[in-house]
Amino acid sequence: MCSCPLSASIPWFAAPPGRSQDFIRIEFTIFPGRSSQAKRALYREVTVRLEELGIAPDDVFIIVHEPPLENWGIAGRSASEIDLGFALDV
Repeated sequence: MCSCPLSASIPWFAAPPGRSQDFIRIEFTIFPGRSSQAKRALYREVTVRLEELGIAPDDVFIIVHEPPLENWGIAGRSASEIDLGFALDV
């Protein structure tokens, strides 16, 4: 069990059924284009790192949001109109 359960200090937060008070939901908002393999690697790595901190894998819930590039504004322009300087299809 984690030594610093956030939910214990927030009385209105309840873990879903079957989860402990260490339940954590993590949301990533990323540029679209990552492969399913890259996302699975992300899920595994985050879960392993949290387990090292005492959070059970069953208490880790990860959501990835991938808004289209036209929904990202960077320096006053749509991300779909600029060179981001890195590959998105990894």
